[in-house]
Amino acid sequence: MGAAVFCGLSLFCFVTGPALARFGIVSSMAALGFLALAAGLGIVSTELGLVAVIQRRAEWPHYLGLAGLLPAGFVVAAMVRGLLLYPSINDITTDLVDPPGLVHAQTMPENEGRDMAFPTAFKAIIRESYPEVQPLRVEEAPGTAYATALDVARQQKNWTITHESPETLTFEAVAVTAMLRFRDDVVVRVRPCEDGAGAVVDMRSKSRKGKGDLGANAKRIQAFFEQLEQTLPAIQKHSDNTTAEADAGNP
Repeated sequence: MGAAVFCGLSLFCFVTGPALARFGIVSSMAALGFLALAAGLGIVSTELGLVAVIQRRAEWPHYLGLAGLLPAGFVVAAMVRGLLLYPSINDITTDLVDPPGLVHAQTMPENEGRDMAFPTAFKAIIRESYPEVQPLRVEEAPGTAYATALDVARQQKNWTITHESPETLTFEAVAVTAMLRFRDDVVVRVRPCEDGAGAVVDMRSKSRKGKGDLGANAKRIQAFFEQLEQTLPAIQKHSDNTTAEADAGNP
């Protein structure tokens, strides 16, 4: 029965951790610990199940240990995929020359003592790993673009707007990840185009926990900009990559 017990505990941790985090009963990091424990128990139950198969035991509960491969395989595969596909950074911006500042986020109790400045070392990594993360140029006036971007942000399921500044055409929000409920800080900034025609929308998304984000921040920016493009058909991405080229000589 040992294999079956380990398998049951593994599946329990695999389901319970994210569920408790979703309802705010445990922290996101605790939920991540549940998943790590599920993987460990799953590996043990799988080993016991394989031993049962090799030894050809007749008792069927021993073979249940093989089911532990499901949570263990999921967690391990997610970790390996994250290491192979995504760089170990947790702060993404569309403007590498002058990243939007997380001003209000710095005053929030959850960020007390944290450095909210954009890490200079991330610039080269973003250029190489996320070349598709670019500012958006819109034909609308800056005020109209700002109001539209703010309206689209309010429609995001897991976003909470924390600060609005029509004077500086910026707003900040807290975005929560779907599975483990990690809370990330977001800022959107609108500026007039240098040629005076339309406006440029920039966005920055920063994780509060972990050294890496498994691509979550870049995906969030892209998803938000795609919705903006649907709302404002005139929006088009910078095709000349002016921002990245202008910053190419910076570290």
